[in-house]
Amino acid sequence: MIRVPITALTVWLGAMGIAAAQTTQTRIYTEPAGAAFFVDGTRYLSSATFFWPKGSRHTVWAEVAQNTGGTTRMGFQGWTDDKGLLQPSGTPYVTITADPDFLSLKGTFSVEHRIDVLFNTQVSTPIIDISSMPTVPCPALASPSSPGVPGPFDSPKPGVVYVNGQCTGSSVSIWAAEKAAIVFNAFPARG
Repeated sequence: MIRVPITALTVWLGAMGIAAAQTTQTRIYTEPAGAAFFVDGTRYLSSATFFWPKGSRHTVWAEVAQNTGGTTRMGFQGWTDDKGLLQPSGTPYVTITADPDFLSLKGTFSVEHRIDVLFNTQVSTPIIDISSMPTVPCPALASPSSPGVPGPFDSPKPGVVYVNGQCTGSSVSIWAAEKAAIVFNAFPARG
């Protein structure tokens, strides 16, 4: 691939008597870096700069959930541009019109990590998404004074673990946002 600076190409075309269409430069990238995005059907895994004719239209989109490795995933949050005209809406598709004033488009992603909480390993390990864990009364509580969360006067049954207020009697895997606080309470069995 031969790269010719736009100004040199325009000067050369002008000297040849050929009218050059105005070309725009647009950079598309993700934050954090490494999330996949598509431009006009082609997949990119890193920042890319495009040189398009002014007024041309292009489709940009990203997958809403991306697994980046066994214990890490990214979730699409939205697109923003360098002028602040696009606000993150969570919509993964956007159509842009090439314009000299439109310099960049950024896809923002959240990062989540899988956390495995292993105990009572004779039971299979379900994967529970921490953001969708319902808060329900735990049947392991001897008194219902505080459903779902053990209080000072509750006496939980042995072998129960609370993960962010949700009780479970076996190992779990949860997805948590990067730098999120996770509350664990364990009540061991006697013996």
